[in-house]
Amino acid sequence: MGRVVPLATDPESSPRPSLYGGAGTLVSHGRISDLDPNTTLRGQRWYGTPWAYGVVQQMLRDPIVRLSLASIANPVASAR
Repeated sequence: MGRVVPLATDPESSPRPSLYGGAGTLVSHGRISDLDPNTTLRGQRWYGTPWAYGVVQQMLRDPIVRLSLASIANPVASAR
């Protein structure tokens, strides 16, 4: 009939443990916790000014970064 594909995991193995917590930015009491250890890219260096690009705008000029951002943002924006 068809090709038999072996199972990726052993059927006798125990179930995976569930993890508590999750990925993302920690927001506590309305304040965003800055977990980034790189302190040199904060404020105007990150966001830029009206006269100079920041790191965000420089990254958005790269087509791979724009495509990655679109692949995350577009499904969320088009959801009902």
